[in-house]
Amino acid sequence: MANENVVSIDCFQRRYEPRPYRWTGQEAKESERIPLKKEHGLRILGPAPAREVQLGKPPSGRGDRGNNRYLWVIDACGIPYIAERPQRDLKGNKGNLPKHTNLTGGGEAYVGGELWFASDDSLYVSGGSGRYPPIDSRQLELAVGVFRHYGYKATSLGWDDAPVPGGRAKRHWEGSQ
Repeated sequence: MANENVVSIDCFQRRYEPRPYRWTGQEAKESERIPLKKEHGLRILGPAPAREVQLGKPPSGRGDRGNNRYLWVIDACGIPYIAERPQRDLKGNKGNLPKHTNLTGGGEAYVGGELWFASDDSLYVSGGSGRYPPIDSRQLELAVGVFRHYGYKATSLGWDDAPVPGGRAKRHWEGSQ
């Protein structure tokens, strides 16, 4: 099992600087910077148990998409998250799906990723964000520790040291569910 760090969000935010989204090649499309709101399904994660979430599971391999994925970021407001479902206000986005930049309105965040609720108090967390990826494995571990601080049994999908220099967050679950 992954390191069982428990970290307050304040401690996490003091340790790291918020940063602008990363985008290779060009500015994010206007539709990717539309700030989503409560009426779109945006929520701020609070203490466990989570209410009114769809239970799901992370992908088990490259060809699997898993089900009921949520996007999350840690920003100055906390941990905003949203189900990855089409939004009519996001017509320029591929499949009208929200992007991590829609959680911040194109602003800064500390880190972002994906999550799946196994139950109302248990979840899987990845650092799978193209806009706000973890800077290293330690930042991902501490971000997962923030979810634990909120009382969730949080399991990280982990870190892969091999694909790129410095590694990157894994995007599928390699354990048993």
